[in-house]
Amino acid sequence: MQPRYHGLDAFCDDGPVDYLRTMLAAEPFTYRVRSARRVLVESSPPPTCARVTRYLVGTPDMSLPASAPDGVAAMARGAGDLWGANPAAVSRRRNPYLARSKRYIEYDEAIEPERIAACVMRTREQLATEWAADLAALAGGPPAHDGGDSSPTRAANADLCARLATRAAALAAIHELSPADGRFLKAALAPEVADAAAADADADAADAAAGDDIHRELCRLNRGAFRDALGDHCATLGKAEAWLAGLDATVPFASGAGSPVDPPRIAAAVREFRAPLCADWAESIVDAVATEHWALKRDVLETQLAAP
Repeated sequence: MQPRYHGLDAFCDDGPVDYLRTMLAAEPFTYRVRSARRVLVESSPPPTCARVTRYLVGTPDMSLPASAPDGVAAMARGAGDLWGANPAAVSRRRNPYLARSKRYIEYDEAIEPERIAACVMRTREQLATEWAADLAALAGGPPAHDGGDSSPTRAANADLCARLATRAAALAAIHELSPADGRFLKAALAPEVADAAAADADADAADAAAGDDIHRELCRLNRGAFRDALGDHCATLGKAEAWLAGLDATVPFASGAGSPVDPPRIAAAVREFRAPLCADWAESIVDAVATEHWALKRDVLETQLAAP
């Protein structure tokens, strides 16, 4: 699977812990599913929207829109042959019970939010392990992805880690470089906002604590007022390395004030800041996620023991 979207929302409004805690505390519920040929969405019954489909057994719908692809049309024609001119199909058409009876296939779907939350937490723990390996590789360790078992979005997640760490490292490097190099690096992040003052304020806040926590960096990277060369959502992989390669390929020059600016040296500084940052995140992320989940499970157990 090649993901076309990988975003950086990271539950920034309420945080993953509150999201999971709400799910763990929710009561199980059931809704009725009726299989069908037409899809309707019922929006009335809270707390969920039940996706209900209705199918009259024995009366297949062979209609297709004019825009249907050739492959779909051929498949539909093949299915139509089962209802078409062969003797068995003729017999089925003459069967009044198949043609006119109104039978539906129905079943009850039980939803247990606590089990879903447990599944989300297991997935989150696997992703944390993958992120730790990918971050360690980005810090200069051995390649993390060997093609073995991993999540379907492994490549996109590794790319997200690269963008996240590269941006945090660049924000930290701005204040350690010469003023001319720092101004060039800040411009190279290329804020794309209508309100320049809001962008500068958000950038300064991010600069002050760049790299202190991976979850905070995810949220900063998705701020509504600030978009840059490594932030926002991304539909292609390799954006961070392409950005650094662009700096490597830029010939040193003199600024308008005559100060030397050396983009390859700036790229090397960003990589130098990025390596220990990635190593620190790689060491902490698995334990951080495990600690959050342990606390959630403890809260659930305490609530259950306190219940009458």
